[in-house]
Amino acid sequence: MFNRRLQKNFQAFASNGIFTSSTTDPDWASAHGLLPRFFNALKVKAFYGTILDKTRVFMHEWSKRVAAAGPEGALLEHANDWFACMTADAVVKCAIGLDMRNVERKGAGEALHPFIACFRGGIGALLGHADLKKEMGLSYYNPLASKKDALHRIVLRRREEAEAMVSDMVEKTRRGEIGDANSVIGAMLNDKAPNTGEYVRLQAIYGHVINLMVAGHETTATTLAWTLYYLSKNPACEAKALAEIRDVLGDATEPTADHIPRLPYLEACFREALRLHPAVTAIARDAAADTLLKGKWLVRRGQRVNINLVALQRREDQWGGPFGDPSSFNPERFMPGACEAAGLPPRHPQASH
Repeated sequence: MFNRRLQKNFQAFASNGIFTSSTTDPDWASAHGLLPRFFNALKVKAFYGTILDKTRVFMHEWSKRVAAAGPEGALLEHANDWFACMTADAVVKCAIGLDMRNVERKGAGEALHPFIACFRGGIGALLGHADLKKEMGLSYYNPLASKKDALHRIVLRRREEAEAMVSDMVEKTRRGEIGDANSVIGAMLNDKAPNTGEYVRLQAIYGHVINLMVAGHETTATTLAWTLYYLSKNPACEAKALAEIRDVLGDATEPTADHIPRLPYLEACFREALRLHPAVTAIARDAAADTLLKGKWLVRRGQRVNINLVALQRREDQWGGPFGDPSSFNPERFMPGACEAAGLPPRHPQASH
């Protein structure tokens, strides 16, 4: 259920999207019937060429900086911004057909696509992070002036900007200028949800698109950043990952989609980074009926249960033992047959993903 105060505040910018609405909501139901099909294994494989193109541009920009620095190498600052640019470009190009060219813009020292500043400004204001002195002028120093109202004005202004961008994407999709009938926007315009038999409401498209554009790239960018951080801090793990890549790719200079499933250790590195730093740190569910948990704890209908994923994924009984401190980085935990080889029972299926 998306019904608490902070959650409702987020809807001021992100609207009633697939990640910012309750599962009892008709808009959630219609989108949930359509949108997941764009991210199944077959679709992701079809997106591979676009993802590789974006990765190639990213590596080209970083390589230029390293080459210009000489043999001592280069300090690449604001790495998270680079990752966010690459993943935003890839997600939006794959799902919508729009090339925002953020990596190229950042490499050239140009302003990023307006969407980046828009969503960062809107969500930042929701969280209380904004330049209120610039927003309010001299009234910032007036104790009677409402800073809360000023933050709200920023959110509404950013939402207007985001709505204009999404409206432009919708019209370009209708005219065949970006994407096609199989893009996320094309499907929401033309297809009925198989689970409800209903079209996605036109007024709901904005929320779903913004949800996908924001959540779809920030989570991946964060995971890339943490994975590379831990590999840089663990040279033995980095060496093992590189050896696997060289062994699988052979003489190939770039990976194909068929190479990816043959890199189990590299996948284990990503899984281990996600275990330690999940992109979503907690999930919550509201009880649909009075429920007794494990015969001990009564949860009333409508009461919220919060699940701390960071703590859950560092449990000693699931992740420690022969694999060492559960708060340490050890990709071996995720290698096929790792538990059996260590004389442990297989992990619970929901603990290993």
